[in-house]
Amino acid sequence: MSASTIPYRLRPNKFIDREIFVDLINHLVPQRGASEYVYISMGGMHLVDHSIVYRRTGIPNLYSFDHEEKTVRRQNFNRPLETVFCEQLGSDQLASKLDQIVSNFDNAANVVVWLDYTDPNQRLEQLQETAAVAMRLQPGDILRVTVNTHIPTLDENGDSGAWKAAGAESPGAYRCERLRAQIGEYLPTDLRAIAETGFPSAMLGSISVTLSKASRESGAGLNFQPVLLTSYKDGQRMTTATVIVDSEDHPFRADSKTWRFMPKDWMDVLEISAPDLSLREKYRIDHEISKSSADINQSLGFPLSETENKSIAAIESYKMLRRYYPSFHHTEA
Repeated sequence: MSASTIPYRLRPNKFIDREIFVDLINHLVPQRGASEYVYISMGGMHLVDHSIVYRRTGIPNLYSFDHEEKTVRRQNFNRPLETVFCEQLGSDQLASKLDQIVSNFDNAANVVVWLDYTDPNQRLEQLQETAAVAMRLQPGDILRVTVNTHIPTLDENGDSGAWKAAGAESPGAYRCERLRAQIGEYLPTDLRAIAETGFPSAMLGSISVTLSKASRESGAGLNFQPVLLTSYKDGQRMTTATVIVDSEDHPFRADSKTWRFMPKDWMDVLEISAPDLSLREKYRIDHEISKSSADINQSLGFPLSETENKSIAAIESYKMLRRYYPSFHHTEA
């Protein structure tokens, strides 16, 4: 089972990541108006994202694509609205069809595009597709790109000791060269090593290079401003960059005064790490939310993670993101 087919209820960190993203859309699209936008993404079998984007942001123009015909048939069955377009399309074809997709919707002028990649073996193609889509965007558009940053995918056959056999000076230097071999010119030129926890930053740097290259080649003077940079792990670690498109002639407002998760730069990553809490544990932490994370951890009387420091960090993450924390309940239909 791939990550893209695992239900959201089994991926609480991805759930939180998506909730923050929808919150961001609500923050940005009123500047143009929800009806001006088309939401475009790889919707998956159940079109969960499309349903939530419609209900929570008011964007009525929804488009989903997938390269498998059987998935598209299932999407058409699960459409939250009759007007949702579901089409068999490869992600490599999206850029060339972007204008045609927008023209399917009356009065739409801007897009929110989410490229949700999971395959670690196609990083070069994914960055090339990102660049191609970015070159077709215009001020007011929103682009979101998710990539796989699971550190073992940089090791030969997942072997953490492969750097020694390769004669590299360190694991970090070995990983960097492995990534360079995968994505070439999209790797930041000043990157020399990738630490155990440094893969998200390395890929965000590569996405930044990709978008800068797209801006230069488009000749449109576009600026791709990061507004949400996240990393999470429900199984394999994933990292996401969300940017808004603006230019000197068409500025788009987003800053830390109005958007809590505004990154300072491309390296300022929000780590999403939701502790697995029972309802009783959640209520207990909520009751003591004004206390420090260390005091709450001591009050619980048991660790929420492998070590005390990780338990305190998990509580701190919950305190910061609890508005987005999932509450899944079993129901009989």
